[in-house]
Amino acid sequence: KLDSVQILSLIGSFWCMQRNSIQEASDFVSRNHIPRRLKEQIISYMCLRFKAESLNHQNIMEQIPKSICKSICQHLFLPIVEQAYLFKGVSKDFLLLL
Repeated sequence: KLDSVQILSLIGSFWCMQRNSIQEASDFVSRNHIPRRLKEQIISYMCLRFKAESLNHQNIMEQIPKSICKSICQHLFLPIVEQAYLFKGVSKDFLLLL
């Protein structure tokens, strides 16, 4: 199972992707002068899809061994954490313990 830091990292990444996708959809709607009713349907659909994907990702992460889950999280988030001001100059070994 995931620890709380890993869960928060995954949730943050998920919401960032959702926000970006919804922004892209809004830009598409504006650029193509799509009626408001259709815009609302598009956004509602995307929110529903992201909720379903969130459940699917969590199920997958819960089913795989913790060591693999940890490797996935390191792959996804270590580059981001290394760039964070709070962790500038911190050893990679320390970051891997997070």
